[in-house]
Amino acid sequence: MEPASPNAAWAASAPADDEDKQEHAQVSPSHSVASAVTSRSSMADEPVAPMRTDSMNSMDSLNDSVESMWQARRAREEADRIAEQKLIDAVCAASLLEFNEKNKALDEYEIDLVAKAEQRERELQEVRERRIAAERKKRDAMQRVIDAKKRAAELSKKAHSATKLYEEKAVEHVTREVEHSQMEHRLEQERELLAVQQRKEEAIRRREEAERKAQEARERAAAMRLKAFDAAKLARMQSRKQIEDALVHDEANRAMQMERHLHELEESKAQARAAKEAAHAKAEIARLRAENLSIRAEQAKKALVSGPTPSAA
Repeated sequence: MEPASPNAAWAASAPADDEDKQEHAQVSPSHSVASAVTSRSSMADEPVAPMRTDSMNSMDSLNDSVESMWQARRAREEADRIAEQKLIDAVCAASLLEFNEKNKALDEYEIDLVAKAEQRERELQEVRERRIAAERKKRDAMQRVIDAKKRAAELSKKAHSATKLYEEKAVEHVTREVEHSQMEHRLEQERELLAVQQRKEEAIRRREEAERKAQEARERAAAMRLKAFDAAKLARMQSRKQIEDALVHDEANRAMQMERHLHELEESKAQARAAKEAAHAKAEIARLRAENLSIRAEQAKKALVSGPTPSAA
């Protein structure tokens, strides 16, 4: 009776269920070859030389089968790793594209906001210059009225009625100029306030649009991450330990990248809010200045109307 070969004994003792097959498949090919060499050495001393060739052929066939199985498994693992890496690269590229688009939109918004602020400052400077010119004209007119009153007082009583008529005409003229200037100033203020309100609404709309795009980016990233998770789950069913470790590492990297992206997004939103608040504060200051100018113009008008009466008396 011929002796049983070690490979035949190993094949006969292999379990039928899938989990035991995977555990036996994890034995390295070098270990199988070493066992085969040891078995061959032990069989060299036995007097069954005619069966040695068949045993070696059986061992070689088994080794070839094991090696083929390991090569197929490594090929599957490599294919799974490449597919997962492509998916990760796609997710990263999408996130980077969305981040660059948002940064570009925020930069354009900031440039536009600065330009509008400069334009508004120039407009306010023009308003101040026109106000100063109007006040200067008013002072000149008042001085002319006072001079005319002094000259009229020196004239004879015969020219009193003509002087009084002149003063009334001068006061009416100055009053009309002041009222016209106030009306123009009020209309200018209303236009500026309307422009500020429109710019504020535009800033709010842009902020909401940026937030909507950020939400869409987060949703797309979540969907891609879910797909990647499903693919990783399928890969773990084929090779648990190695692919599970790789997925944990990749998931941590994706989470860090997503966290960094969200942090940068929050910083951009904070900067946009700060710019909007600064613009609102400037608009409020301009409104207060306009109200102050209106009050001062009203006071000057009252003083101009009530001032000449005692002198005329």
